[in-house]
Amino acid sequence: MKQLTFLFSILLALPGYSQSDIPSRLAAYLQAQTDVNGFSGAVLVANKDTILLQQAYGLANYDWKIRNTPDTKFGLASVSKQFTAVAILQLVESGKLSLDSRLNTFFPGFPKGDTVTIHMLLAHTSGLDADFDELYLKSTQLSNDSVLAAIEKKPYLFSPGTAC
Repeated sequence: MKQLTFLFSILLALPGYSQSDIPSRLAAYLQAQTDVNGFSGAVLVANKDTILLQQAYGLANYDWKIRNTPDTKFGLASVSKQFTAVAILQLVESGKLSLDSRLNTFFPGFPKGDTVTIHMLLAHTSGLDADFDELYLKSTQLSNDSVLAAIEKKPYLFSPGTAC
């Protein structure tokens, strides 16, 4: 986290440099982070339609020494929760969705969908199981329908609306 904070502080200071300096300075910084601190990832920095830097650093798999590429896919896991919550709350704010909306409004026939609310999903009190590793291990191509079907088949871990 300290590395990300420092990276963002560098990015905030970049407007003071000429446009042509930004990619080389950022690339040098990221390479130093890779060499010194073991940074590993793929970076894309763009300004409107212009890509300023697109580079991969470090390893995607340390055991097999597979290097990252700009196309390496990363599992976001819980990082996506905050973005999902913001998007949902923006829909609520614009009046397009209610936190009290029931799951069966959007997915008719979903088991216990008449009791599970959007708020419960955001607060992790829906009772739905959040472990889907086996789904991703079985397939490289996942459709919305196949993911929904897998979620519907999983038993609830606890009663919707209660703490786990």
